[in-house]
Amino acid sequence: MKYVLLEWLFNSNTSVVELYLNNNQFQGSIPDDFTRINSLAHLYLDSNKFEGEIPKAFGGDDDDDDGGGVEDLEVTPSY
Repeated sequence: MKYVLLEWLFNSNTSVVELYLNNNQFQGSIPDDFTRINSLAHLYLDSNKFEGEIPKAFGGDDDDDDGGGVEDLEVTPSY
C-alpha cells in the first residue's frame, strides 16, 4: 500500500509543497522520483529504513542545482 501511494504521487499533477513521510518503515534507496514533484520544497523522510546515498538529483554530492526545488530534505535513521 505504501509504495502504491508513492507511485500515485510521482505520477500525479498534485501541487505538494510539504510532504511528511516519516515513520513509515520505507526500505531501500530513496527514489529519485521525488524530484519530479516540481512544487515540492520540504520533504521529510526521517525514521525510515532507507539505505545508500542521497540521490544526486537532490544535490547529494553534485554541484548542479537540479533538485526539483526541494529546499529542505530531512533524512535520519530509524532506531
